Amino acid sequence: MPVQINITGEDANQAIEEFAILSAAFTGVQAPTVQPTPQEDKPKRNRTTAPKPEPKEDPNPDKVSNEVQEDGKKIDIPSVLELREAAAGVGSTPEAKAKIKALLDQYEARNLSAVPDDQKVGFLAALKALANE
Repeated sequence: MPVQINITGEDANQAIEEFAILSAAFTGVQAPTVQPTPQEDKPKRNRTTAPKPEPKEDPNPDKVSNEVQEDGKKIDIPSVLELREAAAGVGSTPEAKAKIKALLDQYEARNLSAVPDDQKVGFLAALKALANE
């Protein structure tokens, strides 16, 4: 048979006192008296959040992160996904995978996502050259 006991009090000390009375009733012992501990009223802190800084505009608007200007022409920098697709098309055999690994070593990159942005165009061109071999 389930039994539910609710102990309520205005503060923790009163709830502890009520619990002590209840537990004394189970054991048949006189309930000890609990001396309430004085609690200091602390003022509540006002929490404020700092405003988020607005992003600053780029001082050089001609520079675009996914484009490279070369002799007045804009060249799109290939994404890592484009490099992976090109490498997947080339690297179907163990020999081709070894050539891709050698190409990564030449560009001083451990993997395709580590190829620096300024070298991705050349890397993609080298991958396409491997595909045409």
